[in-house]
Amino acid sequence: MILWLWLSILIVSPVAGTENASCLENDPTSCRQTVREGELVPFDGQLMTPKRAATLAVAAGQCQDRIAMEVSQAVELMKIDLQLQEQLRANDKEHAQKQLDLLMTELELTRELTEPSFWEHPVLWFTLGVAATVAAVGITVAVLDATRPQVITIP
Repeated sequence: MILWLWLSILIVSPVAGTENASCLENDPTSCRQTVREGELVPFDGQLMTPKRAATLAVAAGQCQDRIAMEVSQAVELMKIDLQLQEQLRANDKEHAQKQLDLLMTELELTRELTEPSFWEHPVLWFTLGVAATVAAVGITVAVLDATRPQVITIP
């Protein structure tokens, strides 16, 4: 903005008179004045007429408005993209948690299926074998004791 103000002051100065100005008949915004070396200006080149400077100032203002609008649109698009990325991240996190839960359930079911059942456990069969042996010996002793003739002595 300061640059445009400086250019406007420079262009409107009395040095930039319109006596040597050249314009196209169909385009009044193309007016410009050639400055020669040695004339009272701070540089060599071309100076614009006040009409051309005003046209450029209006165009610059329109550019600033357009830039502001496009920046605003870009900010809005970035906000939308950020929201989308956050939602995708939340969905990915939820999906990963569900997969973990399913894998844990599958692991528990696999453990239940691979562990030996109560009837297949070796400790059970060892205990039953010892109990059966003790019972068989006890029954055998009882039967042999019952079938042996008893000698009764009378005193």
